[in-house]
Amino acid sequence: MLVSAFTAAETSGWELKDKNRRPLPPHSNAPLTIAPTIFAVHDKGLHWLMMANHGEFSNPDNRPAGPPTSYAPESSQRNSELEYPGGSATVFLFSGGLWVGAIKNGERIVSTVVDGDNGTREFGPLEFGPVGSQPPIAWLYQSKGIARKEVDDDRDWTSADDLDGNGQPSADWDGPTRDANGDGNFVYDPEPHIDEDPVGDISFDFLDNDSDGLIDANDPNRDGDLVPGSRDDDGDGRQDEDTLARASQEWITAYVDTCQTCLEAPDIDGFRPLGIRVVQHSYQWVESLADDFLIVDYLVTNIGNDLLQNVWLATFFDFDVGHMTQSGPRRSEDDITFFIDSLQTAIGGDKDTDGGLLAAQFFGVRVLQTPNPNISVSYLNFERLGGDPNDNVEKYLKMSGGVRDPDQFNVADWRFLFSFGPLGDLAPGQTLPVTIAMVNGLDLNAIVENSRQALAFFQSSGIGVSVEDKNVAEPSLTFHLKQNYPNPFNPATTIRYSLAKPGHVTLKIYDLLGQEAATLVSKKQPAGKYEIQWNPVGLPSGVYISRLRAGEFVGVKKLLLLK
Repeated sequence: MLVSAFTAAETSGWELKDKNRRPLPPHSNAPLTIAPTIFAVHDKGLHWLMMANHGEFSNPDNRPAGPPTSYAPESSQRNSELEYPGGSATVFLFSGGLWVGAIKNGERIVSTVVDGDNGTREFGPLEFGPVGSQPPIAWLYQSKGIARKEVDDDRDWTSADDLDGNGQPSADWDGPTRDANGDGNFVYDPEPHIDEDPVGDISFDFLDNDSDGLIDANDPNRDGDLVPGSRDDDGDGRQDEDTLARASQEWITAYVDTCQTCLEAPDIDGFRPLGIRVVQHSYQWVESLADDFLIVDYLVTNIGNDLLQNVWLATFFDFDVGHMTQSGPRRSEDDITFFIDSLQTAIGGDKDTDGGLLAAQFFGVRVLQTPNPNISVSYLNFERLGGDPNDNVEKYLKMSGGVRDPDQFNVADWRFLFSFGPLGDLAPGQTLPVTIAMVNGLDLNAIVENSRQALAFFQSSGIGVSVEDKNVAEPSLTFHLKQNYPNPFNPATTIRYSLAKPGHVTLKIYDLLGQEAATLVSKKQPAGKYEIQWNPVGLPSGVYISRLRAGEFVGVKKLLLLK
C-alpha cells in the first residue's frame, strides 16, 4: 500500500525556487510518493551488506528483503548485517546511516536516517517511476556486467509506443524477418522507450544520467545514453548496448525527511524536517583491487523554500562486531573504536578475534569527496547507556563541534559519529554532493591499506556524483574542478577550476582506457580561479575524463564529445 509523501499542510507554499529565486524546472515539483520499505543487497564483492531504501545500512529488525525489483534479480535475502568476508558469518554492523544538520530559520535541526539502538528514523523512501506504478519501484539497479537490457526498465513505455499492437513493450516489434530500423539486425528492433537508456532513464531517478546538466523530465534529448542522439556512442560497432554503470553492482535509492507518517521513535523535541531529499548511489566491485570497500555517493538537495545555513553531514554507525552465533554482551558489548588521523578514517572493531572465531576484526569509514575540501572533521564516540543524543540541538552541537574524541580501547557497546563541515549554506534547489567509503580488511594493516586504496581508486576511476554546477553549493575559493561547459560539446568546451593555494598544477584529459588524450596545464599557478578551453582535434566522439591535480587535491569530471 502506497501512502502520500506529504500532507496538504506540509506542501503548502512549496513552490521551489533556485538560488536566484527563479522557479525550478517542472521535474522539481513532480509528485513524490512514499514507497514501502524494501531491502537491497550488495554481495558482489567481499562485503555482504543489506540496505533499506530509507537509507539505513544493515537490517536490525531482520525484516525480509522483499522480492527482487524488476532489474535486480541479484537482490536476495542475505544475513541482515554487514558480513565480511561474505559467507564467513563475521558481522560488523547493527545499524548505520546519514545525518544532515543545518540551521533553518535560526533553529538547529538534524535529520537522521537512524541513531542509537536503531532509534530515530526521520526519512521516508521515495518511489521511482510514475506515481502508482505496480509493483512500486523502490530501488534502481545497474551493473557494468549487464549490457543490452531489451526491457522498459523505467516504465516510460506507453500505448503510443506499441508499434506491434500487442499491448506489451517489445524488443523486436516487426518480427525476425524485417529490419525496421535498418541496422542490419533483424531480431532487434525495439519499440520507443525500450533499452534506449541507462537504468532510470531521464524520467524518475533524480539524476543527471548523461551529464548534460538536466535531469528527469527536463532532459530534452530523452536519450540518457552516453552521447545524446547516438546509438553507437563509444564507437565499438555495437548499438545501444551501453549503460552508465561503472561498478559490478550499483544501487540507487532516494528518500526525504518531510514524511511525518514515516517518523519512527521521534526525538524528544518532535518532528522538525529540514526539507531535504537524499539520492543515495552505492557501488561495489568484484575485482580484487576494489572488493574490500564499498563507495557511496550522496546528493543532498534542499527541496523546501528556506535557506539551510551552516550545513554539516555525518555518518552514524552503531557497530557490533561478532559472529552470527553470538548474542548478548559477547556480541555487542566487547567493541572498541578509534580514529586514524593520517587517513581521516573512523574505525569500529572487536578487541580480539573471540578466540579465533572471527574472520576479521575491524571496519572503517572515510570521506572521499565533499564540495569543500577545506573542512573540519569531527569524530565522536559514545557508549549505548546514556550516551546517545536525543534532541536536535544536542545532535547538531555534537556533529558540528569539530571535536576529536579520545580513542576507546575499553570494551563497551560503542558507536561512532563521523561528521564533516561546514559545507556552506544550501539554498532552495541547491545540491551538496558527498562521497564516502566503507572499508573492511582482515586485520588493521589491511584496513589501512584498503582505506588508502579506496581513495586512490575513487580519484582515478571517475566515480562520483555529477550535478549541474549552478545548483551546487560551493565556497568561493577552494580546490575545485567544475563540470565543463557545455557538456556534451562540439567542437570545444571550457574547463574551470579554482586553487586555494599556489603550487604545481596539472590538468590532463584521458579516454576511458586510461590513455592520455591531452595535457592542458602543467605548471606552477598562484591561488585563484582559472578556465581553459579544450578543442579536441582528431579525437572521436565519446566519453573523456578530465583530471586536475594540485598538491594533494585530485578532481575528476566526465566530458562528452559529440561530433
